[in-house]
Amino acid sequence: VDDGGHPLYLERLDGARASTAQVALAKARTAATLHAPTAGFAARVKDNPALLALDMMPLQGGLPLLCGAHCVGGIGVSGVQAEQDEQACAAGTAVLARIWNESRVG
Repeated sequence: VDDGGHPLYLERLDGARASTAQVALAKARTAATLHAPTAGFAARVKDNPALLALDMMPLQGGLPLLCGAHCVGGIGVSGVQAEQDEQACAAGTAVLARIWNESRVG
């Protein structure tokens, strides 16, 4: 998603449940809004359940997309274990960073 939480790219793998797409988008929006990983928000909700009133996804698996100190969007993954969702996000952010850096050099 972009920095406003609007979808820029979505892919749902064959055989994945339909709900995983909505959860992944919600994780990406949350990471972009908070400028922080969704795992941290999930931990905060445990201590303060009232945070569930916010329109955010309190599940691990969303990471902000950062360009220097600026949050330019978010990436979210859903469909496997929470730790694996976050690992997939980290791999995606690494690829995007590499593409960005290569485009700046060339």
